Amino acid sequence: MNRQTFEKEIMRAKTMITAGDDQDYWIGYQRGLRRNFFGENFGTEGEHKVWLSLLESPDQARSKRGQGYIDGYNAN
Repeated sequence: MNRQTFEKEIMRAKTMITAGDDQDYWIGYQRGLRRNFFGENFGTEGEHKVWLSLLESPDQARSKRGQGYIDGYNAN
């Protein structure tokens, strides 16, 4: 992911959070984008695994954060 795409996607996520649109998803999405862009320099491998595992959480808010994280992490 190049810097321009990263910055555009971060702004989109912030806009969606401000608009109140599925905030848990967009919080996770931003974190996933940062892990994607900065790689191992952002967070630890253990944190990365925890965020990936949130998708399987029975708690809906955590699951949405996990889905957002995965989508942000896989964004190009």
